[in-house]
Amino acid sequence: MLGSDPDEASTLTPTRTGTRTPEPTPTESPDPTPEPTPTSEPTPAPRMDATATAKYQEPDDDRPYPGLPDAYQKVDVGSRENVEGPDDNRPNSVNLYRAQSIEAVFEVQVVDTRADDVRHHSVYRVPADRRLSIELNEPSDYVVNIYDHDREQGWTLPIGQEFFDCYRKHLAYSLEDGGFCWIPALVLRGCE
Repeated sequence: MLGSDPDEASTLTPTRTGTRTPEPTPTESPDPTPEPTPTSEPTPAPRMDATATAKYQEPDDDRPYPGLPDAYQKVDVGSRENVEGPDDNRPNSVNLYRAQSIEAVFEVQVVDTRADDVRHHSVYRVPADRRLSIELNEPSDYVVNIYDHDREQGWTLPIGQEFFDCYRKHLAYSLEDGGFCWIPALVLRGCE
């Protein structure tokens, strides 16, 4: 009988279509692969509540910025699909990073103050010498609440409708001494 001989490679078994396919012979499986060990600590839970409000003071440090590092991750908030006059109402990006070369854990909450709505809220672990880019795609009045989990400090960046007339971006970065800088930058493209 087929399959009764231990030296036989496989047995035939019925399938749903009525045809027969060989069944693999059981073999010893190698030891399971060990779970990889995490290279960094888990991302902390959010600390901000879900209310659509400005949570912190605006940063007022006027130190020169240390240069924009390479992007780590881009997060789109909203869509460009239904923006009226998209050439005149450009997206606005907020770039978050550390001035010194160390990892950062930033909690980001984007509030549309016109709609009284939290549009985005998440915690990000940003590697050293990298930046997190939050792209605001729909013109409105926003506050961007930022909480630095390592330094246990928060800041609020107000970004009004007027910042969407031309292509503008904001550089926001955490300083070594615990301060925070916020620099609006303007790139004129198709602006009158």
